Amino acid sequence: MTTSADRPVMMADLARHLRLARSTVSMALRDHPDIAPATRRRVQDAALQLGYRANPLVSALMANVHAAHPVKHDTALAVISEDSGPIEWYRRPLLDSIHAGIAAQADRHGFLVQHFQLADAGLSPARLAAILRARGIPGVILAPVACTKPSRFDAWDDFAVVTIGWSVLNPRLSRSSFHHFQNMLLAWDTLAARGYQRIGFVHTTEQSQRSALTYLGGFLARSYTRPPHDRVEPLSVDVATSLTAELFRAWKERERPDALIVTDAACFVPLVQQNARVPDELALVALEAGSAPAGTAGIDEQAPRVGAAAIDLLIGQLHRNQRGSPEVPSCVHVPGTWREGTTVRPGVPA
Repeated sequence: MTTSADRPVMMADLARHLRLARSTVSMALRDHPDIAPATRRRVQDAALQLGYRANPLVSALMANVHAAHPVKHDTALAVISEDSGPIEWYRRPLLDSIHAGIAAQADRHGFLVQHFQLADAGLSPARLAAILRARGIPGVILAPVACTKPSRFDAWDDFAVVTIGWSVLNPRLSRSSFHHFQNMLLAWDTLAARGYQRIGFVHTTEQSQRSALTYLGGFLARSYTRPPHDRVEPLSVDVATSLTAELFRAWKERERPDALIVTDAACFVPLVQQNARVPDELALVALEAGSAPAGTAGIDEQAPRVGAAAIDLLIGQLHRNQRGSPEVPSCVHVPGTWREGTTVRPGVPA
């Protein structure tokens, strides 16, 4: 096929070259499942060989058209939880804010959200997949789980799928997440700017796994910028209930911190406040301020934005007709913001 040297290859040129309808070429370039895989590969290979490039202005125009005229509220997206328990996953602290972001962003795009509890008796992965197909649900968000583990849901090839956070590691999926590393740096740098010298970290190995070790990585990265005599060994326990008053007091006497950053705020903040004078003796910062007692200083994790980012990832996959586990997953990290509280002495006004 030939075109003039100063004219780019158009979709119509590609269609004539392949002797296919222009609509077929358009759908094949978007990986539409209604086009046979062999035809999709043939079209995409020819596009690469002939130098076809989609017009970004046309793509932007169509995106605006879709945004201005979202689908009606008759198409649902699924949120699947694999945790068992008497309450829905999104009624737990912090996760309810993620759910609010999911629901609001889905509504903006014209989608409903339906929730499924895979741990429910009688709801096997195969049964759930059949329900999703029967209801015409094209996309799935795997909700965060309490402990890091592989997902039981295995019908990946039929749906666009994303997850939230790092608790679901298998299969490899695109995900939205709190920016744990950046949030730790923000907490540390705020304390350092207010004159604290010996900054400590109390965390659970369970939460470290859910953050892909990035909380601990951020703490150690900042810790090693301090002189050796100002470095504080972090205190780690398996789960939050493993931290006793005796264990905390022994660590505090040995390490002598003047400021403390904690995970698992609902458990750790009350314990610290009962065993130290906060903030006179010890400043206290919660990395998950949304689940901390009122008045606790710390990081607002922007949980609704994390939920909204998961919806955006999922809808992007639907627009590109992507299904299953991607070859190279994407990750959107949402940075948190500082939230003032009474557990840290105030900063000097700018």
